[in-house]
Amino acid sequence: MATIDLLDLRDRLNDFNALISFNGPLSESIIKDLGDAIRRYLEKETDSRATVMDVFSVFVEQTQNIRQYAASRAVDDAEARFLASAVSLISAEDGHYLVSSGNWVREADLPALTGHVDRLREMDGGALKTLYREVLRAPAAEGATTAGLGLIDMARKASQPLSYSCRKTQEEGQKGYVFFSLQAVL
Repeated sequence: MATIDLLDLRDRLNDFNALISFNGPLSESIIKDLGDAIRRYLEKETDSRATVMDVFSVFVEQTQNIRQYAASRAVDDAEARFLASAVSLISAEDGHYLVSSGNWVREADLPALTGHVDRLREMDGGALKTLYREVLRAPAAEGATTAGLGLIDMARKASQPLSYSCRKTQEEGQKGYVFFSLQAVL
């Protein structure tokens, strides 16, 4: 078994000004526990209750999206665990908090996801507010598990347009999937 150089990992996390990080399969209880830890940590770090709640809610939304995606797309327990495996990182840079998450998505699902984020990136605050209200008032689509407000709400809270990256790999067991990373700057 390989020895893990935790000091190297710590140094890499420090390079990104990481405050809190998580790597592994997400469950409802893990999201709740991490969310509580994030809230307590930020309450000690900032006097702004609004900032604490924005960072907390974006973290929860990102991780819930990953968990719900895995639950809705997986065909078996192994794929569910694979799709729910995520990396989440909250870091600080230039007076802002960066809330980032990444997980595997099916390659076939990527165009719809990136198209939605791209549309949100093009909208200003007023347009995002209008879209949020429209989606909130619209009847839920048949078979939908959510109203679809999460990404819109993240975009509204962010001080910059949401950013994302996609990375394919040819490693065995990951063919047909793309690692999708999303970042919100608050």
